[in-house]
Amino acid sequence: MRLMERIRTRMRVLFLSFAIIFVVSVFAGLGVGFFGTSMRRPISTASRGDYRTLVPGVTAVASIDGEEIDILTFDKRLQLLRQQMRDSTVISRDPFQQLKLLSDTVDDLFTEYTLIKYAREQNLGVSEGEVREEINRRLELAYPSQTTDEPSGSVLGELGRRFKSSTEREKALNEYVQTLGITLPMLKQEIRRELLNKKAIDHISDLEKAKKEADAQDRIMKVQAALEGGEDFGDLAEKYSDDTGSRDKGGLLEQMIPRGFFDAAFDAVVYDMSVGDVSDPIETEFGYQIVKLIDKKAAEGPDWEAAKPGLTERIRQQRGETYEPTHEELKTLYEEVKIQHITLQTIADRETYGRVYWMTFAADRRIYDPMILAWRAANTEPLCFPELQDTTMEQIARDSLLEAGADLSGLAEKAYDFQRVKLLRYQRAYGDPPVELRPRFAEFNLEYDKEIDRTKPPEYPELDELYPLAAGLVKQAIKLNDAIANYHYSLAAVYDDWLDSSKAREMFPIDVEAARVEMESELKRCLELYKFDGFYYALAGKNYAEWVKPDRAREKLAQAEKYAPGDIDLLKILTGAYRLNGDDEKADEFQLAILEEQRRRGEQQGGWVKGD
Repeated sequence: MRLMERIRTRMRVLFLSFAIIFVVSVFAGLGVGFFGTSMRRPISTASRGDYRTLVPGVTAVASIDGEEIDILTFDKRLQLLRQQMRDSTVISRDPFQQLKLLSDTVDDLFTEYTLIKYAREQNLGVSEGEVREEINRRLELAYPSQTTDEPSGSVLGELGRRFKSSTEREKALNEYVQTLGITLPMLKQEIRRELLNKKAIDHISDLEKAKKEADAQDRIMKVQAALEGGEDFGDLAEKYSDDTGSRDKGGLLEQMIPRGFFDAAFDAVVYDMSVGDVSDPIETEFGYQIVKLIDKKAAEGPDWEAAKPGLTERIRQQRGETYEPTHEELKTLYEEVKIQHITLQTIADRETYGRVYWMTFAADRRIYDPMILAWRAANTEPLCFPELQDTTMEQIARDSLLEAGADLSGLAEKAYDFQRVKLLRYQRAYGDPPVELRPRFAEFNLEYDKEIDRTKPPEYPELDELYPLAAGLVKQAIKLNDAIANYHYSLAAVYDDWLDSSKAREMFPIDVEAARVEMESELKRCLELYKFDGFYYALAGKNYAEWVKPDRAREKLAQAEKYAPGDIDLLKILTGAYRLNGDDEKADEFQLAILEEQRRRGEQQGGWVKGD
């Protein structure tokens, strides 16, 4: 039985490793959102048929350009991400912060749908033969082939040995999909989407590479013409080179560089040059280089002869005491050059992924799940807020404990800034959006064709967490389903963050006493629904400590301690709460526990760096 469980685990890992594309900053261990039981543990709500959203009548989690991302698609991707990350030791177990995974899942699917749409527009397709080939590749990984006719002694190996005939292939395939808990059509559909995504990326990459190649050739002609006209090599490097590290120094690499520093094509040309020579364009794996040789340590003369014994010893330390190195091996270790260079890159990864992201951002993206929207509102992520019929963003925010008469006129503008700053960050990272997409970003007032000074930190509009909107959205979720503990915890967590931020309280005045009372009520409801989450007790204890109810705080914190070992996020809450409660010895105890857990994780990862 244990052997079969190990096989099932391996099958799932093999499947997951290929099934997920464009996963961004994922976390796992999820028990939140609309994907929970009446207590806490996640199940697929797709089978329950009770999924409801912020927009009446809409049962999709989100949509992009009018194409809905239904609950089945979303839940399937969510479960894949959760399964893939289930063994992570660095994920947050805080129920509200785990909503990040739902948000990332939506963004992941937005990108995938964008690529699928692009593939259709470009008439890209996936044949049955390509799907079959990918299935064969996965089966080979799952059931490695055996070269002997003797029994292998393991179930996986035995299946691999029997995998030669068509009949045995079909049997192995059936066992494979059964182990994954899916059907063959589901597997084929997943593979088809994955291959189509890859083809879309490859197609975009080919287009971007062609542009880079044309640009490089244009600059090569200009550089060569300028050199023939007597212009200074350093001036041309400053004007044309893509190497930001040496461009401002006239293309000079200040250190001597050994063979192998660049690739073989570079070495084959440069080490045969004489000092003062300028090379023709050298095509390398990254593009082209035009090189001027400044200095050279060649394998000749008395210094070379004197260096040979030491070089021989260095090689023998790696290859064995009796090894006799060749002349070329010694030469490779000895020779160095100093150069100026003009680098003209043709690698288009940045441009490829930049185009994919801009295409995704240009699409009409809408999120209907109130819990995902709540997390994004509290974490300054673009909301992708849907159109509402019976209410508004401001009315939802006023459903929180915001003081009566508080000014919310700037709420929509602050939400707008979430998207604008995201676009500015991607513009800095990936360059301007393609010209044909720029009209879609007209409202964000982006500046194009502007030189970026990367020596200075970027200046972006300051973003403010929209806690009233986050609280109002969680309340909307509770109205739709009161029986999920993490909804109630999330509402308390939003209020806690709101109360902890003096800036937020000034911007969005909140009735502090009412918030403490409501937090107490929401956390009591959590524990009625589910009694086995340390974060519920910890936040309740922190609330009582802030409320100056020390005995009740200690009672809840003591219960939270049972769940604390190994959980840095929970240990941090306990440390802060005990400190607030005046229990400094307990706070110090948990501070030491945090350091010990950080040390343990550091050792697991091969090195310990103290941090928070």
